[in-house]
Order: sequence, then structure tokens, then C-alpha cells
Amino acid sequence: MYNPQSTMYEHAYPMPAQAHFPSEAEDGPGPPIQTSNADCGPFGCNLFVFHIPNDVSNLVLYRLFAPFGNVISVRIMIEHGTGRSRGFGFVSFDARAAAESAIAHMNGFQLGHKRLKVQHKNEKPGRLPA
Repeated sequence: MYNPQSTMYEHAYPMPAQAHFPSEAEDGPGPPIQTSNADCGPFGCNLFVFHIPNDVSNLVLYRLFAPFGNVISVRIMIEHGTGRSRGFGFVSFDARAAAESAIAHMNGFQLGHKRLKVQHKNEKPGRLPA
């Protein structure tokens, strides 16, 4: 039955439930979520991650990359209108060796039905951390 207050997009693209990040008491510290470019790591420490499955959260991405070094920030990009994942994001480390190790181990890593593509984020060499 037709409902004039509803659109077909509400049913095709339901809004995701609010993500719950465990408190430190529940499950250790949550991921440092990137809110601006100032949260990026030093040159060579920032990664661009492609082919992230839609059901992966920032916390899951953080846990995947944390074994390689100190993660400064994690951010999965979302569509503003729908709140859905855009399938890519950024992970920043505090050391270049950690970023290199993450690329070596996580590029091609199968997550769900997808294989992650992990590479250095394009950035200018003269950029200084804020």
C-alpha cells in the first residue's frame, strides 16, 4: 500500500543502526577516529584502504591494523545522505615502518567477499604534522 510519507529509498537503503564502540572497561580502548586532516600521521605513515566491505566498522578496521604498530587514526568514509559506507577509508600510524608492514601484510587480505587494497595515501612530501 502506498504511503505518501515514505520513499522507495527508505526501504531500499535503511539507515544503519548506531555503532557501539566498547568502553575501555568492556574491551580496551576504542579506535582513534579521524575527524580532520590534522589527525593524520607523519609523511609516509598514512594509508588508503580500498574495498572495505559495507558491514565493517571503524573498530574492526582498527583491530585489523593495530598489530602492525601504533594506530593514530582510523576512518571509513560514509555517504552523507544514507550513512552507508563508501567502501574505502584511511588508517594512520605514528611510524613509517608500521605503515610499510601493514601494506605488506594487509594488501590483498580477504575480508568477507572482498580483498583489501592497501597503499600509501597520496600526500605531499613537505607536509608537516600539525
